[in-house]
Amino acid sequence: MRVRPKKDKEEINKTKRSVSNRRPQRKSPKEHIQAIYDSLKILKTLIATKIKVKRLTVTDTLKAKTGIFGATEKMTLTDNEIDVSSGDLAIDVAGNINLDADGGSVTITDTLPSGYFPSLRLISTDASTAGPIQLFTHNSASPAIGDVLGEIFFQGDDSAGNVTGYASIKGILESPTSGSEEGKISFLVSDGSTSRVGYQMVGDDGKVNVNVGYGAASVTAVAGNITVGGTVDGVDIAARDALHNFSYHYVVANFYSTSSSAAFFVPLVGGVSEIATPGSGSGERFGMIAPHNGTLEKVMFRSEQALRFDFLCELLTASTATEVPATVVGTLNADFSGTPIADDTTYTYDWTGTLTSGANTFSAGQVLAVRLDPTSQYLGDTYCMCVFKYDITT
Repeated sequence: MRVRPKKDKEEINKTKRSVSNRRPQRKSPKEHIQAIYDSLKILKTLIATKIKVKRLTVTDTLKAKTGIFGATEKMTLTDNEIDVSSGDLAIDVAGNINLDADGGSVTITDTLPSGYFPSLRLISTDASTAGPIQLFTHNSASPAIGDVLGEIFFQGDDSAGNVTGYASIKGILESPTSGSEEGKISFLVSDGSTSRVGYQMVGDDGKVNVNVGYGAASVTAVAGNITVGGTVDGVDIAARDALHNFSYHYVVANFYSTSSSAAFFVPLVGGVSEIATPGSGSGERFGMIAPHNGTLEKVMFRSEQALRFDFLCELLTASTATEVPATVVGTLNADFSGTPIADDTTYTYDWTGTLTSGANTFSAGQVLAVRLDPTSQYLGDTYCMCVFKYDITT
């Protein structure tokens, strides 16, 4: 019997141990269950979380399924279509979404619409005063007057089934000058198959011009009030309306005067009077009751005598319990000594300007009188007209 050296025995034992280590180790039932559980946890995590893909190339069809074993197919991605069979499609990105459509159009189609759908909603959760916006940008290297900056079209079918434009809103460049830019916005509607501008706002050097309606027969209806700060066809509406609150009273007060020194009242009751001085009575012959608050606008007279001296015109009222007007409200003097007025020539006292003294005002219910003081001459036969202005709102 051959006895192997000790070294050879050690090599043999080493080889046996190496072979024994490469043999698969059998797992216990408990270990098998744990492995299956770990695999299910990994699968659940993949389903519940988002998978970030830097680049995804689809040459045939990519199918997204739900359920642990992918039994329900909900979304397919082919080379030119994303099809979600049920539910919503959410796109969540940290930055912006930039869509480059070489065809130039983005269309939202709802083949099963209900109510006011399809719809495009812009939702902002910002707590500040700012809200969502929609921008139309015409990024031109050579902007010019008349460039269309953006337009919204409203279309529908006509009775023959043709797609027809019924209305639109158009933004237009009015002036591209830097620092003095001006714009225009137009609202258009279809009229006899032709698009017409019915409302337009235009920026114009510190103001905004507005055009309303199309055609001379167009009608503009306003349910409420209109406040005009300027003019309408050159008419100051505010000033014109203010005039409607006033009326004018023209009093013929012809008289014959033989007095050359004493002041006398003109007969506001009409007719012809010869009065040198009224004394304390006969107020019914020259006074009248003011129907409203007002002013004396003018006194016009024409005498058969030339006017050569000072001539004073007075507005008087009568106080309560007084028959004859004796309270002088205002005076207006005319000096003819330097420039005489020829006989049979009309002279006008303008009471709307600056008075010699007092004021030009009276109240409703007061007794009014106009008095002339000829100083040193008589008038003889005289035509006289007094014009009063009343505020009919009083």
